[in-house]
Amino acid sequence: MSYIGTVRRCLISGPSDIPDSDLAVVHKTINHWNGIYGERYESVIVPISWGSHAAAEFGRGPQAILNEQLVDSCDMCIAMFWTRLGTPTLLHESGSSEEIQRLSEQGKYVAILRCTRDFRPSIDIGQLDGLKKYMEKLEKNSLILNYGDHAELAERVDNILVRGVNLDLTGPTGARYANVWPRLDKTERNNRSRIYLRLENVGFGTARDVRVEFESNVAGSPWQIDDVLENIDGEDKIILPLRFDDDPPPWTHVKCSVSWSDERGRERNVVDLALALPSLSSSSPARV
Repeated sequence: MSYIGTVRRCLISGPSDIPDSDLAVVHKTINHWNGIYGERYESVIVPISWGSHAAAEFGRGPQAILNEQLVDSCDMCIAMFWTRLGTPTLLHESGSSEEIQRLSEQGKYVAILRCTRDFRPSIDIGQLDGLKKYMEKLEKNSLILNYGDHAELAERVDNILVRGVNLDLTGPTGARYANVWPRLDKTERNNRSRIYLRLENVGFGTARDVRVEFESNVAGSPWQIDDVLENIDGEDKIILPLRFDDDPPPWTHVKCSVSWSDERGRERNVVDLALALPSLSSSSPARV
């Protein structure tokens, strides 16, 4: 069964020494989280990494290109370290440290993990020392968690995903944000169908000054609601009857835009709704 959700992009950041097997565990855990918790949180998390998603580009420094292509569009970050800090950039000790700083300054959720498995004696000691100093600097205002095996890594990532989505819904300082999504409901009674617009606030904060707009792909058949909206409390919903100004065609696709105000300012969700109208009563196919 399908559901409407928010897509969140999670940057997987780390130097080149992070084993492919560890990265595979992170991706597998994210896919598992989407299957178990996605519908409950109405969220889908997409893992983003430069190795899989960056495009070749000429004319600027590599990190500046990655920042524009990937980093700045991500909503959260899992940064992983083992024995290396990484290659320095023009502004920071490494690409990973620049990504951590950049996303943190944008108010994005950043989680840092450190692998504690044994490593080969032939590693770059300079990189290891640089990583140690960087970790000591971060520990002043960060909670960095270790992992020793794949099971512990999966547990860490699972907790990070729950924390990241909850922070997005409530805000890093405890602010309670709203998150309003539109859906269609249809009831059958006495061989007649009634169609409703359901607005559900899946966030924790109150959505104030709620506004709904429709944009139809078929000229002459816009959808309408007669009710004047005000507020929708957190984890609450309202049901509104729909009507059509003209007889619609057999299939109508409509973009529904829902906007509201909360502690962040003015927010907006847009959903493409579809309604199979042939199933409606033939005596009144276009009215509700």
